[in-house]
Amino acid sequence: MCDRPDHIRGQAGADFLKVVPTVWEETRVLDAAVAHYVLVARRAADGSWFIAGLTDATAHEVEVDLNFLGAGDWKLALWRDEAASDAAAEAVKFEERRVTRSGRLKLRLSPAGGFAGVPKTTATPR
Repeated sequence: MCDRPDHIRGQAGADFLKVVPTVWEETRVLDAAVAHYVLVARRAADGSWFIAGLTDATAHEVEVDLNFLGAGDWKLALWRDEAASDAAAEAVKFEERRVTRSGRLKLRLSPAGGFAGVPKTTATPR
């Protein structure tokens, strides 16, 4: 999603850019292989987490450890590569998944692809 704004407007995944902060309180590298892929979690000032990963020119199967999340159930908004991403980088799929801190998020990253996610707690405030 890095490009000129007029190339991004109306593209799948552009809505993620509306919610992602520009300043972070904490960054954690969850997994990485230098020059191959990186998986990170970042915490914003309001305590919300964002996760992302990107890869080199090779497709990778990755598992994101979600143990940085708090207890309970979370709803993950996820923008990820879809099967067509191998040939068309703009092929982005949006989905929502239920996750927990004890779970692992399994994803296939297309060559030069990646994902971004925003976990939100499903707990009811008291």
